[in-house]
Amino acid sequence: MKKILGLTVVALMVMGLVGGGTWAYFSDVETSAGNTFGAGTLDLTVDTENPWASVPISISNIAPGASSASTNITAKNVGSLDGDLYVRINGFTDAGGDNPEPEQVKEAEIGVTDNISTKLTLSVTGPGGADTIIDGLTISAADGTWSAKIADLAQDGEADIEISAAFDDAATNEYQGDNCTFTIELYLQQDEQGSP
Repeated sequence: MKKILGLTVVALMVMGLVGGGTWAYFSDVETSAGNTFGAGTLDLTVDTENPWASVPISISNIAPGASSASTNITAKNVGSLDGDLYVRINGFTDAGGDNPEPEQVKEAEIGVTDNISTKLTLSVTGPGGADTIIDGLTISAADGTWSAKIADLAQDGEADIEISAAFDDAATNEYQGDNCTFTIELYLQQDEQGSP
Protein backbone atom coordinates (compact mmCIF):
# COMPACT_ATOMS: atom_id res chain seq x y z
CA MET A 1 0.00 0.00 0.00
CA LYS A 2 2.87 2.29 0.80
CA LYS A 3 4.32 1.46 -2.56
CA ILE A 4 1.06 2.37 -4.38
CA LEU A 5 0.72 5.58 -2.40
CA GLY A 6 4.33 6.57 -3.16
CA LEU A 7 3.88 5.82 -6.88
CA THR A 8 0.68 7.87 -6.93
CA VAL A 9 2.44 10.89 -5.37
CA VAL A 10 5.33 10.59 -7.85
CA ALA A 11 2.88 10.27 -10.76
CA LEU A 12 1.00 13.39 -9.62
CA MET A 13 4.25 15.36 -9.36
CA VAL A 14 5.30 14.32 -12.85
CA MET A 15 1.88 15.32 -14.22
CA GLY A 16 2.17 18.65 -12.42
CA LEU A 17 5.52 19.35 -14.04
CA VAL A 18 4.29 18.28 -17.46
CA GLY A 19 1.04 20.25 -17.00
CA GLY A 20 2.98 23.32 -15.80
CA GLY A 21 4.86 23.29 -19.07
CA THR A 22 1.60 23.64 -20.98
CA TRP A 23 1.10 27.11 -19.47
CA ALA A 24 3.94 28.58 -21.56
CA TYR A 25 3.10 31.30 -24.10
CA PHE A 26 4.80 33.29 -26.84
CA SER A 27 5.90 36.85 -26.11
CA ASP A 28 7.67 39.78 -27.71
CA VAL A 29 8.92 43.01 -26.13
CA GLU A 30 9.68 46.24 -27.99
CA THR A 31 11.39 49.19 -26.25
CA SER A 32 11.86 52.85 -27.04
CA ALA A 33 14.73 54.48 -25.17
CA GLY A 34 15.57 58.15 -24.74
CA ASN A 35 12.03 59.48 -24.40
CA THR A 36 11.89 63.01 -23.00
CA PHE A 37 9.34 65.29 -21.37
CA GLY A 38 9.83 69.06 -21.36
CA ALA A 39 7.57 71.62 -19.70
CA GLY A 40 6.59 74.73 -21.64
CA THR A 41 7.24 78.26 -20.43
CA LEU A 42 5.41 81.51 -19.82
CA ASP A 43 7.73 84.49 -19.96
CA LEU A 44 6.63 88.11 -20.13
CA THR A 45 8.64 91.09 -21.31
CA VAL A 46 7.49 94.69 -21.00
CA ASP A 47 8.99 97.12 -23.51
CA THR A 48 11.60 94.41 -24.17
CA GLU A 49 12.66 94.44 -20.50
CA ASN A 50 12.80 91.23 -18.49
CA PRO A 51 12.63 91.94 -15.62
CA TRP A 52 10.59 95.10 -16.09
CA ALA A 53 12.78 97.81 -14.58
CA SER A 54 11.55 101.10 -16.02
CA VAL A 55 8.93 103.32 -14.38
CA PRO A 56 6.14 103.96 -16.90
CA ILE A 57 4.35 106.73 -14.98
CA SER A 58 6.04 109.66 -13.30
CA ILE A 59 3.84 112.72 -12.98
CA SER A 60 4.73 115.91 -11.17
CA ASN A 61 3.07 119.29 -10.71
CA ILE A 62 -0.38 117.99 -11.65
CA ALA A 63 -3.26 120.29 -10.71
CA PRO A 64 -6.84 119.37 -9.77
CA GLY A 65 -8.87 118.63 -12.91
CA ALA A 66 -5.80 117.76 -14.98
CA SER A 67 -4.95 114.47 -16.65
CA SER A 68 -1.55 113.05 -17.38
CA ALA A 69 -0.34 112.24 -20.83
CA SER A 70 -0.89 108.61 -21.73
CA THR A 71 2.00 106.21 -21.30
CA ASN A 72 2.16 103.29 -23.69
CA ILE A 73 3.82 99.99 -22.85
CA THR A 74 4.06 96.77 -24.83
CA ALA A 75 3.74 93.39 -23.12
CA LYS A 76 5.03 90.37 -25.05
CA ASN A 77 4.82 86.65 -24.34
CA VAL A 78 8.31 85.31 -25.14
CA GLY A 79 7.50 81.89 -23.66
CA SER A 80 6.34 78.79 -25.49
CA LEU A 81 2.76 78.54 -24.10
CA ASP A 82 -0.31 80.71 -24.68
CA GLY A 83 -1.30 82.93 -21.77
CA ASP A 84 -3.87 85.40 -20.47
CA LEU A 85 -2.65 88.86 -19.44
CA TYR A 86 -3.90 90.73 -16.34
CA VAL A 87 -2.87 93.95 -14.56
CA ARG A 88 -3.21 95.36 -11.06
CA ILE A 89 -2.11 98.30 -8.94
CA ASN A 90 -0.52 97.18 -5.73
CA GLY A 91 1.16 98.56 -2.63
CA PHE A 92 0.32 102.25 -2.81
CA THR A 93 1.59 104.70 -0.21
CA ASP A 94 0.54 108.28 0.35
CA ALA A 95 2.87 111.00 1.56
CA GLY A 96 1.67 114.42 2.66
CA GLY A 97 3.50 117.44 1.31
CA ASP A 98 4.38 120.76 2.81
CA ASN A 99 1.30 122.87 2.20
CA PRO A 100 2.13 126.57 2.13
CA GLU A 101 -1.48 127.65 2.44
CA PRO A 102 -3.04 128.63 5.79
CA GLU A 103 -6.27 126.85 4.79
CA GLN A 104 -4.54 123.57 5.57
CA VAL A 105 -4.88 124.21 9.30
CA LYS A 106 -8.59 124.99 9.00
CA GLU A 107 -9.25 121.88 6.83
CA ALA A 108 -7.27 119.69 9.24
CA GLU A 109 -9.40 120.98 12.11
CA ILE A 110 -12.61 119.84 10.37
CA GLY A 111 -11.25 116.33 9.76
CA VAL A 112 -10.26 116.41 6.10
CA THR A 113 -7.94 113.52 5.27
CA ASP A 114 -4.93 114.17 3.17
CA ASN A 115 -4.63 110.97 1.07
CA ILE A 116 -4.00 111.88 -2.55
CA SER A 117 -4.57 108.23 -3.61
CA THR A 118 -8.29 108.86 -3.05
CA LYS A 119 -8.21 111.69 -5.61
CA LEU A 120 -6.08 110.10 -8.36
CA THR A 121 -7.89 107.88 -10.85
CA LEU A 122 -6.21 105.54 -13.28
CA SER A 123 -7.19 104.39 -16.70
CA VAL A 124 -5.57 101.28 -18.14
CA THR A 125 -6.66 100.54 -21.68
CA GLY A 126 -5.83 97.27 -23.39
CA PRO A 127 -5.52 96.36 -27.07
CA GLY A 128 -8.34 97.61 -29.23
CA GLY A 129 -9.41 100.18 -26.62
CA ALA A 130 -10.81 97.64 -24.16
CA ASP A 131 -10.92 99.28 -20.73
CA THR A 132 -9.93 97.13 -17.80
CA ILE A 133 -11.51 97.08 -14.36
CA ILE A 134 -9.03 99.74 -13.28
CA ASP A 135 -10.61 102.33 -15.56
CA GLY A 136 -11.88 105.24 -13.50
CA LEU A 137 -11.01 103.76 -10.09
CA THR A 138 -8.94 105.71 -7.63
CA ILE A 139 -5.55 104.25 -6.80
CA SER A 140 -6.73 103.42 -3.28
CA ALA A 141 -9.85 101.64 -4.61
CA ALA A 142 -7.92 99.71 -7.29
CA ASP A 143 -5.18 98.59 -4.91
CA GLY A 144 -4.67 94.82 -4.92
CA THR A 145 -7.47 94.06 -7.40
CA TRP A 146 -6.61 92.15 -10.58
CA SER A 147 -8.20 93.51 -13.71
CA ALA A 148 -10.36 91.59 -16.10
CA LYS A 149 -8.30 89.81 -18.74
CA ILE A 150 -6.56 92.40 -20.91
CA ALA A 151 -5.46 90.13 -23.73
CA ASP A 152 -4.80 86.60 -24.91
CA LEU A 153 -1.09 86.34 -25.62
CA ALA A 154 -0.02 83.45 -27.80
CA GLN A 155 3.67 82.63 -28.15
CA ASP A 156 5.37 85.82 -29.44
CA GLY A 157 2.05 87.67 -29.05
CA GLU A 158 2.08 91.35 -28.03
CA ALA A 159 -0.41 93.64 -26.30
CA ASP A 160 -0.19 97.43 -26.35
CA ILE A 161 -1.39 98.92 -23.08
CA GLU A 162 -2.10 102.60 -22.40
CA ILE A 163 -1.92 103.99 -18.85
CA SER A 164 -2.99 107.46 -17.74
CA ALA A 165 -4.01 109.24 -14.53
CA ALA A 166 -6.32 112.11 -13.64
CA PHE A 167 -6.44 114.33 -10.56
CA ASP A 168 -9.95 114.95 -9.21
CA ASP A 169 -11.09 118.53 -9.85
CA ALA A 170 -12.67 118.58 -6.37
CA ALA A 171 -9.26 118.20 -4.67
CA THR A 172 -8.65 121.14 -2.34
CA ASN A 173 -5.64 122.77 -0.69
CA GLU A 174 -4.77 119.91 1.66
CA TYR A 175 -3.47 117.93 -1.36
CA GLN A 176 -0.89 120.53 -2.39
CA GLY A 177 2.55 118.95 -2.59
CA ASP A 178 1.26 115.47 -1.73
CA ASN A 179 2.41 112.40 -3.61
CA CYS A 180 1.51 108.78 -4.03
CA THR A 181 3.69 105.86 -5.10
CA PHE A 182 2.41 102.50 -6.30
CA THR A 183 3.42 99.39 -8.20
CA ILE A 184 1.95 98.28 -11.52
CA GLU A 185 2.01 94.50 -11.96
CA LEU A 186 1.41 92.64 -15.20
CA TYR A 187 0.59 88.96 -14.81
CA LEU A 188 0.70 86.32 -17.54
CA GLN A 189 -1.10 83.11 -16.65
CA GLN A 190 -1.53 79.85 -18.53
CA ASP A 191 -4.35 80.22 -21.05
CA GLU A 192 -7.93 79.60 -19.84
CA GLN A 193 -7.06 78.94 -16.17
CA GLY A 194 -9.45 81.55 -14.77
CA SER A 195 -8.57 84.91 -13.27
CA PRO A 196 -5.71 85.21 -10.74
